[in-house]
Amino acid sequence: HNGRWISNTDGESPVWAFIDASGRNTHSSAAHTDEMAVRNAGFQPRADRGNPLVRDRIASMQRALSTGQLLIDPVKAPETLRAVRE
Repeated sequence: HNGRWISNTDGESPVWAFIDASGRNTHSSAAHTDEMAVRNAGFQPRADRGNPLVRDRIASMQRALSTGQLLIDPVKAPETLRAVRE
């Protein structure tokens, strides 16, 4: 994985991290939830009670990409760009 870990280092103002609703669940392969990891990094996790329908998630991504709200760097994220194009 080529990602880098980020954290809220100033600790003064809350930084919200919007997580998948299933991030609150403990999986059999993990001792901690994703929500706990987000909180331990200094962020305030936010999640709805359930995840939106797949078609709504796709429409949201398409809208963000077409309006320029979401940009994907082809050099830094070529796999993400490839996945979005498919």
